[in-house]
Amino acid sequence: MPRWTFRNWLQPGDRKADPDIEALRRAAEQGDAEAQSALGVLHLLGTAVPADHREALKWLRRAAAQGDPAAQFNLGILHHRGQGIPKSEREAVRWYTRAAEQGVAAAQNFCGEMHMLGRGVRRDPAAALRWFARAAEQGYPHAQFHLARAHLDGEGVAQDDAKAARWCRLAADAGDANAQQMLGMLHDCGRGVRRDPAAALRWVLRALEQEEAPDTAAADGAARAQFQLGFMHAQGALFDRDPERAAFWFRRAAEQGHREAQYNLGVLLLDDAGVAQDAKAGRRWIRRAAEQGLDLAQYRLGVIFVEDEGIAQDLPRAWMWFRLAEANGQADARKYREYLEEDMDARELRRVRRMAAEKTAMLEAPSS
Repeated sequence: MPRWTFRNWLQPGDRKADPDIEALRRAAEQGDAEAQSALGVLHLLGTAVPADHREALKWLRRAAAQGDPAAQFNLGILHHRGQGIPKSEREAVRWYTRAAEQGVAAAQNFCGEMHMLGRGVRRDPAAALRWFARAAEQGYPHAQFHLARAHLDGEGVAQDDAKAARWCRLAADAGDANAQQMLGMLHDCGRGVRRDPAAALRWVLRALEQEEAPDTAAADGAARAQFQLGFMHAQGALFDRDPERAAFWFRRAAEQGHREAQYNLGVLLLDDAGVAQDAKAGRRWIRRAAEQGLDLAQYRLGVIFVEDEGIAQDLPRAWMWFRLAEANGQADARKYREYLEEDMDARELRRVRRMAAEKTAMLEAPSS
């Protein structure tokens, strides 16, 4: 057991117990590597001592030179970030490797990432996977996710959905949000696990709950998870793009009033050859999103009233939606609105401005 309990790897979560600074400093000055490492971190964080990068680096370098793995890892972080010293990915890899060779799982994971990306070292997927495996076997969730992704993609290893799912589940259970979303997609597509849309939603929702306030998560969690699944299928995240599956999940969320899902579903039905085209339904979903104040939908609805050959052109109504989109932050809407104004006289301008004001008031009115 280390004698100094303050060992937090540049994460300020261990500030609740102030160490005996004088005893720590005496030990550091007498050459105790653990004390030097801890004192360096304290100076980095400004905890119990003044924040001082020069002092922090002095103590971390002394500890690292004696082989202290925490100091070696923290020096890697500082070089990686360029925090208090010039940024150098090569130096970051050098220090990460020293700490990794002593069993520091976080350093092993960073070594894997740097080798996989070719940052500070020649790109070497095989070496990356060896480092990920060492960290994953220690239960480090980020490394478990990297292994899952490698097995899913066949990157540096034989493609294997079952192994991908196994590593993904371990990381997801440990709380890795990326792994939770990936596991949701695996369940939705039945890759490496039994196809189970309900499980897909549960895992994606668990990931979303880490990013948003609990009261928000409770309010419309199912719709947000459905939207996220649709978005990942539409973007081709993790797997090949699947517009039909995207439309399925967008529709589920749209029917619950999720405005981004309504808009995306409308765009798919209007524009995407990967789904059965339904222009009428597409316009309807975009209109519903616009009525909820989504600026992208309001802008697209303006374009529809100008350009869509499936309905009668309605320039005043187009101007109104462009004006609403502009008010909601859609910069391109202003250009289109000003273009339409070139053919409007003063009377028409007064009319469309009144229409926009009335529509704004209606949208802002509290629902009964």
